[in-house]
Amino acid sequence: MPRPSPAPPRALGLITLATGLFIMGIGLEVVPVDPASVHAPMWVLVLCGAVFVLGGVGVLAHGKPEIQSAAGGTIVLVFGVVGGWVALFGEAAQFGGGFAFLSPEANVAIARGVFGLGALVCLAMFAWGTRRMIRGEA
Repeated sequence: MPRPSPAPPRALGLITLATGLFIMGIGLEVVPVDPASVHAPMWVLVLCGAVFVLGGVGVLAHGKPEIQSAAGGTIVLVFGVVGGWVALFGEAAQFGGGFAFLSPEANVAIARGVFGLGALVCLAMFAWGTRRMIRGEA
């Protein structure tokens, strides 16, 4: 029988949780920031902060696999939602990088495709994990 893994430092979970709450505070407009520095809707910031909060919860819930699975599954769901939003509604001017030999429009199309594919993979992972949890397999 494998030995249980040692508990991660609680400080790691608390720092991650606090970071998420700070990011959520920006999204909820409780923490003031320069609006010009925000390049996404505030609800996207709230979801991104929730990823950190759930990560902190997962670390702090060491030894409680049901809580860790629920937190991890929700993180994957949020990744899918945010990636889907970027793919469908992200501003073309905010996409950077790309291939120098392609037009800016082609690079934006590739970026949207990559974000969209990532979103679909995340949503499929969420559905698969949720199905396993419902069936008692995870």
